[in-house]
Amino acid sequence: MPGRHIKTQGTLNTLLGAWFPNAPHDKKPGFVVVADIGQGNCNVVFDDTGKPLVYFDFGGGFGKSGHTYPDPALKFCYLATTRFILSHWDLDHYHTMNVLLGGGDDFNASPWLAPNQASYNVNTDNDTTIKWKTKIMRGPEADGLLRDLAAVTDVHLWPDERPGHVATLHSSGTHFRVIKVAGNNRNNHALALRISNPNVANEYILLTGDAEYQQGTFDHQADQMCVGLVASHHGSPVDHPADIPRPKPGVDVLIAYSFGWGNEYGHPHQARGVPAYEGRGWHDERRMDTGGAEVAAKYAGPRGNVGLTWPAGPFGPGIVAAPGGALQINQTAIALIATAVAEIDTYQAGEGHRGAIAVAAAYQAAREVGSLTVANAMKTPAVQMPAQTLLQVAQAQGVVAASLQLALTDAPGNGGAADHAMSAARQELAHAVVNAVMLASAQVDKLVRKWTAEVVDEWVEDFKANDDKGREPTLPDQAKYALQQAANFAGLADTFNEARDIIPDGFAQRIHDAAQAILNANLPGSLVDIKSDIARAVTRAALEMIGNRGARQRQPPVVAEEAVGEMTTLRDDLKAAIGAAAGLAPFIPIDPKANEPTQLIHNENAKIVARVAAVAAAEGVAQGTAAAASARAGAAAARVALAAAHGLPQVGCHRHPRTCTNANGPCTLSIHYGIGMFKPRMKVQNTVLGDPRGLAYDSQWNLYIADAGRHCVYKVDAAGTRTVFAGVENTAGNGASGQLATNTRLNGPRDVLFHPIRESLLIADSGNNRIREVKLSDGSATIVAGSGTAGHQDGDNATTRRLNTPSGLALDLEDKLLIADTVNNRIRLLDLDTATLTTVAGDGNTPTLNGPLGITVDDSTGDAYVADTLNHRIVRLEKDTYNHSVVAGLSTAAANTGDGGNATAARLNQPYAVRADGGGLLYIADTGNHRIRKIDLNPATPTLHPVAGKADGTTGNSPDGAALAAVELNAPRGLYVDAASRNLFVSDAVNTRVVRVIL
Repeated sequence: MPGRHIKTQGTLNTLLGAWFPNAPHDKKPGFVVVADIGQGNCNVVFDDTGKPLVYFDFGGGFGKSGHTYPDPALKFCYLATTRFILSHWDLDHYHTMNVLLGGGDDFNASPWLAPNQASYNVNTDNDTTIKWKTKIMRGPEADGLLRDLAAVTDVHLWPDERPGHVATLHSSGTHFRVIKVAGNNRNNHALALRISNPNVANEYILLTGDAEYQQGTFDHQADQMCVGLVASHHGSPVDHPADIPRPKPGVDVLIAYSFGWGNEYGHPHQARGVPAYEGRGWHDERRMDTGGAEVAAKYAGPRGNVGLTWPAGPFGPGIVAAPGGALQINQTAIALIATAVAEIDTYQAGEGHRGAIAVAAAYQAAREVGSLTVANAMKTPAVQMPAQTLLQVAQAQGVVAASLQLALTDAPGNGGAADHAMSAARQELAHAVVNAVMLASAQVDKLVRKWTAEVVDEWVEDFKANDDKGREPTLPDQAKYALQQAANFAGLADTFNEARDIIPDGFAQRIHDAAQAILNANLPGSLVDIKSDIARAVTRAALEMIGNRGARQRQPPVVAEEAVGEMTTLRDDLKAAIGAAAGLAPFIPIDPKANEPTQLIHNENAKIVARVAAVAAAEGVAQGTAAAASARAGAAAARVALAAAHGLPQVGCHRHPRTCTNANGPCTLSIHYGIGMFKPRMKVQNTVLGDPRGLAYDSQWNLYIADAGRHCVYKVDAAGTRTVFAGVENTAGNGASGQLATNTRLNGPRDVLFHPIRESLLIADSGNNRIREVKLSDGSATIVAGSGTAGHQDGDNATTRRLNTPSGLALDLEDKLLIADTVNNRIRLLDLDTATLTTVAGDGNTPTLNGPLGITVDDSTGDAYVADTLNHRIVRLEKDTYNHSVVAGLSTAAANTGDGGNATAARLNQPYAVRADGGGLLYIADTGNHRIRKIDLNPATPTLHPVAGKADGTTGNSPDGAALAAVELNAPRGLYVDAASRNLFVSDAVNTRVVRVIL
């Protein structure tokens, strides 16, 4: 019979043994979905067939954080065998349960387990007991919910124990351990759930509820064995950080933050919450947020569900299974399409062309992760004997869901979705649209956060000045004010104007040309029209993402739909593609302490899912679906297809054959983010060069390449168009000062450097023994150092002094120019204001410096680092004193050793270039070893690590998308690091190209 049952330790063990017996795989945990329910917590444990085993919490945003609850609300799935565990009786941990129960849902009469957290009894409890029970007891609303829940199902209650009591802390099922946290308040006198990997001993996922790690109260026994962690209490301040379990070394791990931006508590806490986890090893590259992440984060993107999985699998159906033949390739293609079309069903049920949209999304997702055989199978199935269509392969696997049958019947084949998505014109359109949308979105993010921070700070100061005790407004009041202001700023005309104007004309032209290549009719209007509609889309998307007290934050597919409705000029396929991309832009973090971004971010990871959505949405229009509906379906399909293509498992109703069914159709508990997504990889940036060397970026997204073989400097604009910026292509010479740069002949330039204060580009005109400066405003070129005659001579009037093959350039903290004067075996310092040239390091003798080719300055310390090329090492020059010390490499001989160890004991081979990222990492072009390596300067003993290139130094010419460990380079000679966007640009010299390493 339904009711409430107070348990004992013995009956708890019996209960969990019955809930989680040592049974087949359907009782073993396969993965966890940390559901996006806004400012709250809901974690769902699935078996490896995709059926829900356990819900740990069933909460959501409410009250002053109610706007964070997603619109539309999630669709949940639970079976008669599903169990529910509540961490504690706080509304943000049971809000969704409350809503569903009020709507008549009995959760299939499945049983629940919760802490009792009962009120005290004045007749039986003494004063001491009353005191601690007062702090842990549930409130009146929870009392009512417990009463209603116990009327329809069994509610098992863990008895209350005196805080600090550790004798009966755990109850265990086979792979599940429920932990009683023994703290002194409701958050910390609660339950946690530790899940064991069924296939690997001592490997855990830990679900924490709101436990704040009060010292000695959380006996999780998972330190250095944890591969998945939900940040406690949405990332709020941690009481005793040393009790946070550290991640398991040597494997991929992930921490999930479950919260909604703009919540009343300012979670996650940027001063005492997030740093506590980072201090225990859960760094940014190991973090994903259900609330979405800002454009500067490694995993930038919109809100969504986060998956916690086991490092060694089992992997999802998007990975080709062994033995990897034609059948397995075709089955993987079907699995990706099934995942995509099921997600469309949750947002766009009944859309007639959802099959084609799903195929396009699945195709593009496979393409983005490099699974080209799977992508191609969606157009022409991999050849089996006897030959079969994808539908026939699917039918042989089991019952085919109606929407999947539609996709497999109508979409592939001549003229179908995969054909369109594969076309060069559609690919070009998607890239062009996403580049422009993400740039405009980043500008909106920058402006909204900047203006919000300014007005919140001003308001807080005014409040303090008028308060008789100098107090600040409460954090909830600050959060409310910040949210209101952010929503206001997103809708300002100034925001629209700046979002429009930040888009270069070249971006808009690229969109126009791609659109014309697809359909040479009904062309978009002017470039201003294109930029204006993009600005309309991204500002509306920002407003829908942020939400406000009167409206809930929209889910990305709905954001995409709303963005389309804001556009006025363009034809429908462009509207759909732009809207879908805008709907998947990174979230704008809104809280009272939101940091203003210092610059626009070029984040390649943020663009991937948007490209998938743009391709899929444009396909919907091509098939006859309206633009808004196409954008909504394309955005929905893109998120799950990309996650599945990366190998993340998906819920049973998103699989083929479906292993789990729901009376209301597929659920929305699919994984959008998880371990293994956005792996470091290489992308080819520019090809068919001569001998590319030094690289630089200016403030307008232009890349400059010093091409020593062609005696010129190239400029590649933000749209990818390459032009000659300085020099006469393929013609060496020694141009006079004062000419236009394009008329000034150069001789083997080896480096370029952007000077942000002078708005100019400095060029190491190596063969002419000179340094030149080109003003970006008018293209005029002047000589700033070197007489043109090789030699060594210091003094004022630097244009009359001598250099000898200057090769590397860097600015120190006073904006003076450091020059690697290669043949002189010296480092020179040029004061650009006084035209004085001096020697600061090296005496001309090779033991000190020997043919230095590269130099960089670490902006965090002011120290310079030199690629001491012929001594096969990297040398540090201390700020101001220029004292000399070796940080990597042995000068005795060239070799290729030392990865993972002491950098000074490692061996390099003629390093040409070095670049500091300002965060303690130093990147090296280890030219003779055909590798990129990095030095971590943060430890007391700096360590050397591989970045890209084969460990054995094998040369080659790897294609686009190659994993970094498998990349083959050939004599890399130039570097540029953009730490904010985690991009490292490399001059792959002998391969005559520039590649981008996405870190």
